[in-house]
Amino acid sequence: MAEQRRHKITEAAKILGVNPWTLRRKVYKNQITYIKEETGRVYIPAWWVSQQAGDKTKLSDTRTWIYARESSSENKAAMESQIDGLTRYATAKGYRIVSITKEFASGLNDNRKKLHKLFAASEEFDVLLVENKDRLTRFGFRWFESLAPFWIEVIN
Repeated sequence: MAEQRRHKITEAAKILGVNPWTLRRKVYKNQITYIKEETGRVYIPAWWVSQQAGDKTKLSDTRTWIYARESSSENKAAMESQIDGLTRYATAKGYRIVSITKEFASGLNDNRKKLHKLFAASEEFDVLLVENKDRLTRFGFRWFESLAPFWIEVIN
């Protein structure tokens, strides 16, 4: 049986030893990481539950994809700086990096090939790491966040 990538609130509460209403309140106040489906059902990512439970072995199994974007290939130094910072962050958090995507394209362009490939491979990772919201998209970050089948973690 495959390991779960998310838990229902009641399951997460049981693992963490708290009342489910405690987690529901924290979701309502946007104080914890959660996934909300179109149906309104709320799930807690398994990596977050493991992290809160202090289970570092499961946390190191958090599959992470790093995405860096610059608008022009003239900004190669800035791109490498992004990758370096994101890699150090992932390593410090104990994440396992499964892929790194570098893309030179406008943040306004919604037809970025590498970004489309990343979404197509969404079953291969749990967390997408980006340096800033505008590295993923100039406008509509909340849409990306709500529609993505993975957690998006912005480090700055």
